[in-house]
Amino acid sequence: MIRLSFFLFVLLFISACCDEVILTEEPDTSAAIYSPLAIGNYWIYQESIEQVDGSFQPKSTLDSVYIEKDTVVDGNRFFIIEGNRFAGPGNRYDLRRDSMGYLVDNNNNIYYSPKDNDGILNTKVNYMPDGQFLFSVSNLMQPVDSLSLPAGDFETRVLIGSIAVNEDRLPNCGIDNETHYAKEVGIVKDQVYYSVSCSIVKIELLRYNVNK
Repeated sequence: MIRLSFFLFVLLFISACCDEVILTEEPDTSAAIYSPLAIGNYWIYQESIEQVDGSFQPKSTLDSVYIEKDTVVDGNRFFIIEGNRFAGPGNRYDLRRDSMGYLVDNNNNIYYSPKDNDGILNTKVNYMPDGQFLFSVSNLMQPVDSLSLPAGDFETRVLIGSIAVNEDRLPNCGIDNETHYAKEVGIVKDQVYYSVSCSIVKIELLRYNVNK
């Protein structure tokens, strides 16, 4: 009887452990599902600028982002994201990794998480040199959206950058930043706005390569 009871206890323990593993491996809670991190991945975007009449004028050059290598910081593996997105002077050089369902950099700043449907992921506040508040951006997740882009049709999770401004210094445009992440693809659309002119700049995915 004692041996039988012990055997049943072991079976129950194994069953509980297996159930726990299944629950903790829910695929949609991994940031890497919506922001694939692997050497050889690349994304090519068309950048467009909003015109006075509300139309968008494509730029003559394309934006490109790629992962060529990785590195280790404080014992954690980071992938190095290089290239141009909203092309400016020089190349971007970002470190990213998936940390328990959050896409973070080497300073533990959170950039994205499919785990959060409500609530603010983070808030970044900018001040004038004299210490006065200038503007802030609060990033939060929004429900799934559907997009048709040159690279294909996508179901995306949307990261909204809700903007608050000091209206004595900047116009209140009432426009939010939007970053659209598609499952197993990454960023497929991104838009920001120029606070002075209240015009939108956006990029849309043209083609990509993602190693799974």
